[in-house]
Amino acid sequence: MTEPQLQLATMTQALQNADVYLRGVDSFLKAVDMRVQVAEHELAQKQAKHDADIAEIVRDMHAKAQEYFES
Repeated sequence: MTEPQLQLATMTQALQNADVYLRGVDSFLKAVDMRVQVAEHELAQKQAKHDADIAEIVRDMHAKAQEYFES
């Protein structure tokens, strides 16, 4: 094998290795993105429950205040 052919084979192998590595990185980032989406969804659900709990407390306090002032 001549020197240029050896260099070309080496570069080709390096590019194939880089391609495999980048595909792995891409898969990893997709998995991270999916986990972030799940976490955002879970956080939104918790925030909605928290907001509903606060709204219920405010309604209860308002009803008790009304009872107090009406009596």
